[in-house]
Amino acid sequence: MTHQSTAAPLAVGPARGLMPEGRAELLWTVQRTLRAHTSLAPRTFEELGLAYDQDRLLVAVTERGDLGGWLLCVRHADGVTQELAGLYVRPGFRGSGTARLLIAAALPGARTSLVLTTRQRFARHLVRHAGFRRCGPRDLVSAQWRGMLADRLRPARLGALISAGPAAGRPTLLRHDRPAESEPCPGCLRPVHDGRAFTARDAAFGTGASSRYAACPHCGHLRQVSTGTDVQDVLCEPASPFTAGAMDSATVERLVYRPRARWLARHGVLSPGSRVLDVGCGTGGFLAHLAVRHGVRGTGVEADPVLAARARARGLAVHQADFTRFETDLRYDVVTLFHLLEHCPDPEAVLWRASSLLAPGGALCVEVPVVGGLAGRLYGAHWFPLLPPFHRHIPSRASLVETLRRACPDGRVDASRPIYLPGEYAVSAALLFEPLLPHPHQRRRLGPAAAAVGSVAALTAAGLSLPLEAASAVLHRVVPLAGHHRMLVRTAGDR
Repeated sequence: MTHQSTAAPLAVGPARGLMPEGRAELLWTVQRTLRAHTSLAPRTFEELGLAYDQDRLLVAVTERGDLGGWLLCVRHADGVTQELAGLYVRPGFRGSGTARLLIAAALPGARTSLVLTTRQRFARHLVRHAGFRRCGPRDLVSAQWRGMLADRLRPARLGALISAGPAAGRPTLLRHDRPAESEPCPGCLRPVHDGRAFTARDAAFGTGASSRYAACPHCGHLRQVSTGTDVQDVLCEPASPFTAGAMDSATVERLVYRPRARWLARHGVLSPGSRVLDVGCGTGGFLAHLAVRHGVRGTGVEADPVLAARARARGLAVHQADFTRFETDLRYDVVTLFHLLEHCPDPEAVLWRASSLLAPGGALCVEVPVVGGLAGRLYGAHWFPLLPPFHRHIPSRASLVETLRRACPDGRVDASRPIYLPGEYAVSAALLFEPLLPHPHQRRRLGPAAAAVGSVAALTAAGLSLPLEAASAVLHRVVPLAGHHRMLVRTAGDR
């Protein structure tokens, strides 16, 4: 958004839009100014270039292209907080409202904006005219403190702060919060605001990306309200050799694919000759199990091209496509969606599309992680099945039933049961020490001592969680311990 000044002929907005031709000259000018003023957070040329490319460097320019000032917005890893740092107005433009315009242009960029300044007059101006309020240490959560410290502990910034010493003056911390936004819950459709959302960070796949999740107070459905990653269409986890190998392992076949197939056969929807469509089939492990153990030649749909190619290499009929755009004239006796809905922006649209592909009397099988299990309550934002930013929705059993009822109005829930997947507690506990672990999804340089300490701590935490694993394995059907649920919906008609 570009703001026009009424006091001076200035346009304010992202530098990439207002100064597309003078990128290098602008960055050098900003860097030299930041180095000359230690209170303005020195940056490297690469850091400023990244801010320019991500529209985090705002500028005020005249109609002739003269630069009046700039403001650098530093995003925190929580995805909802930014710190307004590096505000500078050139001498000839001071007193014309340039700083006010830059601040106003920056506020829509984050839910919470922070300013730490030693200029008391500037602080009073922000409080009176920009909607900021003074705050203390207790007004920030730990993620916001980590974001501020991470920026200040950079070598260039730390050296500037030390050289400034006592002359820097007494700092004042200011905070601006946008009003909470409301959206309808995907489960019960009642309005839910994100005022009490929490932040979770990806530890399982090593991306470091974070997401904010808000829970519906009515049905418990957990939805992703924002993500700190720049990837706009996050659907699949990284298709690394480690992930693909796990999908094809004998252990996963024994503990995951075999119980699923037996459950479907026990409820009379799986028999030789059944037409099965497995949506989000990955490398095709479940389809391969059906072909070998049950004589069923199924079809798969997979969005990830790497996983789809690996499945086709095994001789399986797998289409690489977004399921909501998947076109076919065939109708299926069984459509399965195992751990797919949590990835989708609109779960109801996916369920509607799946039900439209069922033959009369066909069955729709859905399996998802659900809120309310013991592991989710125990580990909170560190619960492994949360998997930020890849999982966008974690339904409750109630919200899943409501969504299925709307998407498949002529169907009925024929079977429903909690599912225990081994490792939920152990993996969640081990990932608490993820920064000290050699990560299977990325090359991480760790010293031998750090890697040894992290590995011992993770193994110890996983070992201590084994009693909880055993209790959930035995009691998950009668006590709300399981973190996953499976439902089978039958449509009207005869097969």
